[in-house]
Amino acid sequence: MTQKTILHVFPTFGLGGQQRRFAELVDQLTSDFHHRVISLSPDVEAQNLIQKKQKISVSTLDLDKSALTNFSNIKKLKRLFSDCDPDLLCTYNWGAIEAVIAKQAGSLRKIGHLHFEDGFGPDEGPTRQNKKRVLARRAVLRNTKIIVPSRTLEILALETWKLQRKNILRIPNGIDVERFTVGERDYNHGGPVTIGTVGAFRPEKNLKLLIDLFSRQRADSAAKLLLVGDGPQMSMLKEASERSEKAATISLPGATNTPEKNYKNFDIFALTSTTEQMPIGLIEAMIAGLPIIATDVGDVRDMVASENVPFIGAIEDEDGLRGNLEKLLDNPDLRASIGFANRKKALHDFDRVAMIETYENLFREHSGLV
Repeated sequence: MTQKTILHVFPTFGLGGQQRRFAELVDQLTSDFHHRVISLSPDVEAQNLIQKKQKISVSTLDLDKSALTNFSNIKKLKRLFSDCDPDLLCTYNWGAIEAVIAKQAGSLRKIGHLHFEDGFGPDEGPTRQNKKRVLARRAVLRNTKIIVPSRTLEILALETWKLQRKNILRIPNGIDVERFTVGERDYNHGGPVTIGTVGAFRPEKNLKLLIDLFSRQRADSAAKLLLVGDGPQMSMLKEASERSEKAATISLPGATNTPEKNYKNFDIFALTSTTEQMPIGLIEAMIAGLPIIATDVGDVRDMVASENVPFIGAIEDEDGLRGNLEKLLDNPDLRASIGFANRKKALHDFDRVAMIETYENLFREHSGLV
């Protein structure tokens, strides 16, 4: 059987939830596919997440900045597509919309195309949609298969972008349950309670709020804050932590390719984003048996166990979020009961087996393997 080439165009191949899911897929999908990744930014750090290097090649393409489309960019992308001659094109998020336009205008019109929408930057959200982008998505993606991970994005694609029901497929994120399973967790270990998060340090992650919430805890609170990750806001977050009265108990160790090691050391997982859809880090934390404090964004409220729902708060209610954090810090039995419930729900809802099987079938169908 001839191996099929799938060309993936990412706005960035830096570390992020979308890229972590992709790395998981590359390692787990059959060898019937070779994945060629094009990053439209210089950041290709996510390639280090992939174990089976023989199944992937990664390169970058420099495009000019544009509000929607630029003739020079379309020309570069059409030339790239011609050189690659893929069997299937996959494009990711708004940042790859010019690749969608180039595909429709060039020699790849007849090959399969899947477009993935996983979320937004700080300038957009489900209730803050750029009107020009809405119209552009409606026009450019009207005949394209759209893949989304969350109910929030599914509803948005239907009701706001006005795309056809038959072209929208929701595939919930799944993870390697065994990898993120923690053995016997001591919820009442007697030492400082560690609040942690793992992710890309981008504006929409709103991690300055987490530092502020932690800094406003009682002076006698025995707790530590661990922010694991890297990104464009690293310098700002370091400065904010150094200004905090609790600076000595805040750590920013940098990015990691082994996030599972950090979850073992957390007692509480925190997510303070302004926009999310179906965050993979949240699922990992649930599998690890952690209670979660989070802002009420995307599908977060539906993802966590019912016992954890009271600790999902409105982003503008900082006092409420701080109070939720304080309750979890003060009560190890509460942390344990919520952590157990989260793990049980995640084991039922978010195992990667169904996700990988769905993607395998999707790629086979649209690349011409079946």
